[in-house]
Amino acid sequence: MSYLAYYRRAHTIYDVHSPFVYGLVAEVLEDDRRYYALDRLRQSYRDQRALGQARQSPPVGVMQWLFKLLECLQPVHRVQVGIGDGMAAMYQAAADTRLPLHCLSVDSSTRLEVWRHWPELSIVPHHSPDDMPADRIDYLYLHRALDSTDQLQQYERLREHLHEWSCVVVDAPYRDPTVWASFQQQPGVTISVDWYHIGLLFYRTDQRSALHTTLIEWWKKPWRAGFFS
Repeated sequence: MSYLAYYRRAHTIYDVHSPFVYGLVAEVLEDDRRYYALDRLRQSYRDQRALGQARQSPPVGVMQWLFKLLECLQPVHRVQVGIGDGMAAMYQAAADTRLPLHCLSVDSSTRLEVWRHWPELSIVPHHSPDDMPADRIDYLYLHRALDSTDQLQQYERLREHLHEWSCVVVDAPYRDPTVWASFQQQPGVTISVDWYHIGLLFYRTDQRSALHTTLIEWWKKPWRAGFFS
C-alpha cells in the first residue's frame, strides 16, 4: 500500500468515536511529552547508525510509539518475535525495566552487543515459545525483520496464547496489504488500527461490532479539526 493511499483514507483523532481508541491515540500517537529514556535511546540509535548497525529498525518515531504504547497499556507478559538490530526491543523494554521483554528468534542465542550498554533493560532471548515462563501473552510485537508472510505464520503459531486484553503489533503492515487484511480477519479480532508504519490488533469483547480504522497524526490533516471551517 502506498503512503498516498494510506493518507487519503486516514482519519484523525477528531474523527474517533470509540473511547478506547480515542484514549489510545491521545496517549500514543498524539503524545508530545518528553521522556528521559527516549532521549537516551535516540542517542543509542544515532550511535548504531554511525557504526552502520541500525539497519532493521523501524523509524525512531515508530519506536517511540512502541514505548508509549507499552506505557499506556501496561501489559505484563511481553513478547517480540524477530530481533533485527535490537533497537526496537530496547525501546519496548525501556517502557518498564521491571518487566522482561521475551524475544523469540532463531538467532537469539546471545544478547546483541547493543543491549550490553543498557544493563538495566530486561531483554530475554528465546529460541522457542516453549522456553518462555508464561503461556499467556498480553503484548505481541511482530518485527519487520520478518517478512509479512512470516509475521502471519508466527502470529498463528502464538495465537492460542492471546486473550481478550491482548494487543498485537504488526510492524510495517504496508508491505503487503493482503497479509494485513488477513490479520484483521483473524478470529477474535474486534479492533484493528492502521498507523501505516504499524498495525494494532485488539480482542476486546466489549466492542460489540468489529472496528477497523486508519489513523494519522492530526497535524497532517489539520482541517479535520475544524480549524478552517
